[in-house]
Amino acid sequence: MADTTSVHKRLEHRQELETVLAELQKLQETDRAALLMRALDEMPYEEIAAALEITPTAARVKVHRARARLMAVRNSIR
Repeated sequence: MADTTSVHKRLEHRQELETVLAELQKLQETDRAALLMRALDEMPYEEIAAALEITPTAARVKVHRARARLMAVRNSIR
């Protein structure tokens, strides 16, 4: 029974990941880039802003909104 539960959990996690990744691809390019620069590269907002030619405040807003959108999708499938 434990093996079945483990397989079922892994399948659920995989489906959740696929759904979140699909939603990530739906983000506007600059929003996705800002989020990935912050989350993966741990870039400061000032560097993200310079790279995307936006203000640091706009970079913060893009990252926040992208995270919120992905979390909403993740929460909706749980």
